[in-house]
Amino acid sequence: MSRYIKEVVASFPAYDVIKPRKCSLTGLPVFKANDVVAVSGSRNYKMYTFGSVVSYAIANNDDPIESYNSSVACGHDLYWLNKNCVSITSNNEAKETYLELNIGDEILFEGIVFRIDANWDKSPKLVPISSKDEYVLI
Repeated sequence: MSRYIKEVVASFPAYDVIKPRKCSLTGLPVFKANDVVAVSGSRNYKMYTFGSVVSYAIANNDDPIESYNSSVACGHDLYWLNKNCVSITSNNEAKETYLELNIGDEILFEGIVFRIDANWDKSPKLVPISSKDEYVLI
């Protein structure tokens, strides 16, 4: 049973936005692949999903090391945020819960510290500001 108490930031009929968990060592919010986050826009929240080359390879039964090396060799992004689609429906759906994320936040994702910057279209992008080696504990 989790001792994490969800702190609701915003509540809407279809979803709640809550504060993410924080790492006990760094104090940074922690995210994992496929976490859905809500980024505050001008009038409402926009939803994004975390992804990485390694997590995608594992989910699709591919070799994560080969996928990582291939992506590095081709110059592809290794970590990203995908924009989620929105649909309006009259079905009775369960209320969703999303994690809060803001432009300018520093976060921990797959062992790397990232800063969330605004892309050219004002969508969030992950900018690495550390490597995994900096947080190895002895």
